[in-house]
Order: sequence, then C-alpha cells, then structure tokens
Amino acid sequence: MRRFMLFLLVLLAVVAGLRLWVIPHRSSEKNPVVAARSLYPEVSRLIREHYVDPVDPRNAWHGAYGALLRNLDSCSSYIPVALLQRSRAWREGRGYWAGVWVRPGDQGFTVSRILPRSPAKLSKLRVGDILIRIDDQEITARTWAEVRLLLYADKEYTFRLIVRRAGSRDPLNILLPAIALPADLNLRDLPGSVTHLDLRRLTPAAVAAVSAAFHSRPGRGWIIDLRNYLHGDLDPCLSLADMMVPPVSMLALHTRHGNQRIRAGSIRAEQTRMVALVGPETIMYADILARMLRDAGASLVGESGGGINAHLRRIPLPDGAELELVDGWFYWGGRNLRNESLHPDVREPGDEAALARAQSMLKRE
Repeated sequence: MRRFMLFLLVLLAVVAGLRLWVIPHRSSEKNPVVAARSLYPEVSRLIREHYVDPVDPRNAWHGAYGALLRNLDSCSSYIPVALLQRSRAWREGRGYWAGVWVRPGDQGFTVSRILPRSPAKLSKLRVGDILIRIDDQEITARTWAEVRLLLYADKEYTFRLIVRRAGSRDPLNILLPAIALPADLNLRDLPGSVTHLDLRRLTPAAVAAVSAAFHSRPGRGWIIDLRNYLHGDLDPCLSLADMMVPPVSMLALHTRHGNQRIRAGSIRAEQTRMVALVGPETIMYADILARMLRDAGASLVGESGGGINAHLRRIPLPDGAELELVDGWFYWGGRNLRNESLHPDVREPGDEAALARAQSMLKRE
C-alpha cells in the first residue's frame, strides 16, 4: 500500500510537470505576442555568446527600443540617458540649435523647414535634403526625438551635416553655426493696426505673454504665425483657445480607454480679427490650434501642414532614460487626424509673401 501511494505521488508529479512544460509552449505557439516576448532573452544570450566581438547589451537593447518604436509610428521615441539633459533644456527653450526642422520618412530623415534669416538659410542646405549623419552620429536607426536633439547644443557650436540631395551623386558636407534657441514667441506691430505673433512654443509662459499682449492691444487685427512651431503641450494649446476663440466642440482625443471629447474656447472670448499662417511644421498641437482658429472664422494662409497629429506622454525609465509615447490620436469632427494634413484656405508659399498676404487680408476687413 505504501509503495502504491508513493508510485501515485510520483505519477502525479510527472503529470503536473508535463502540464507546466507543455501548456506554455503550446500557448506561446498559438499566441505570437508570447512567442515573440520569449525570444528576447534567448536572442540576447545568443548574441552575447556567439557574436565575433564583445557586445555591450545596453547599446544593443537601446537600438532595439528605437526600432520597436519606429515600427509603431513616427512620433514615439526613445530618449537615452545621454540625450536626456538636452531634451529637458530643449523643452525649456535653453541652449543652441541648428535652425533646421527634420521629418521622418521612407528614405530617412528629411529637412522639412529651415529657419528664415538664419545661418542655415544662408548655407547650402535645402528643404528636401536627406540627412545621413550629424557630426559623427549615424542617424538611420534613431527615433525622431533623438535626431531633433542631435541638432541641439548646450553651448555655441558648429554642426557638421552630411546630406544626400535628389539628383546629386555625392553626399554634401555642410557646416551650420548654431544659433540661440528662439524665444517662445515674438510680437511685432505692423502698419494698419495689425500685430504679428510668431508663436514657436505652446507653454504656460507663452500663454501668459499672449494674454498680456491681447489685453494691451485692443481693436487690432492679429496674424497668428504657426509656421515655426518647435514644442508644446495640450493644456497651453487649450488655454490659448479659451482666450482667442468661442467654444469649439469638434475636437476629441482617442486613447485605448475610449474617446474623450475636449472642450475648447470660451464664451468670453472676443471676436478678434485673425489670420493664421501655417506651413509644413504646423503639426501636433499647433495644428490643433490652427483648426480651432479656422473654426472661429480665421483664414489660414501659407502651405499645407505636415499631417502629424498625436498626443504624447513622457514616461521615465528605471535607468534614467525616457520614452515619449503616443497615447492618443486626435479626432476632428469624427475624422482621425493621424495623417491628415492641414490645408490652407489661401495657398501662399514663401515666408514674406504669406505674411504680406495675411496683412493685406486684415487691412481689407
């Protein structure tokens, strides 16, 4: 009897072990997510054991994070520890910059805009050039935020770019002296009771400055220039809408938890005469603000926007690095704005020509 009980216990233990071994393997074969996840440590181990040179797993995995995010969308980014201080200074508007906007695309990162009246504008660099290297950094495997931060410096600096141009066989080497990062905004009173507001960042400080300017300049027409947009957040965007436009109910944010309708504008907002200038870098929250202004009756002048619209969330990682993830897509009137370009009411290429057109439109009102 005692032998029979011992045999039975051993048999049960063997059956339980087989179940623990077989079921996960079968479920992982049926579930591609589980199967892929189980490969990560195995691939890492094989690389460390068999690759010809010693491998620093931190570098290998950092590249893997970027590749994963690029496969998800063009907006999400991995910001390594080495670039984190630059990221914070960039958001705060401190430091120096190449004066160049870039955009991810099928062939790599493309120059999408060059700051007017900057050293970059006077250089050989052209819109449409494809970046190959920034200084000694390869950028092919980088995420969008990483490439933007490689065009930033914390002190006076000269960037060395290697670019490829359509129709040119050999890459071009271009030196760009850095300029101080532009302020959040620039105000300029023009003839004809018109004020030009060049709005580069949507920040709480910018909201306070615009509020003071609106109250100190009653009765003027306003040109809201969103072509040189650098950085912003949703809350300042909505605060500016509360100041400038009547209530807007077309905007919603879609997250994995459902749709959230966003109220913007205020019944206290005065019906100010406005024209908005838009272009390839009128993206993200600048794009949303432009749509609200048009909904309130403002005309959009310039070129089509970049068609990049997402709500971003910054998430710190245990090693000090940071993820910048898309956690929502904006909807306007029920349409997903994920890749929908903002088209102007009046197409006017050229920075000065668009500004002159906007000024003449306000004079006629």
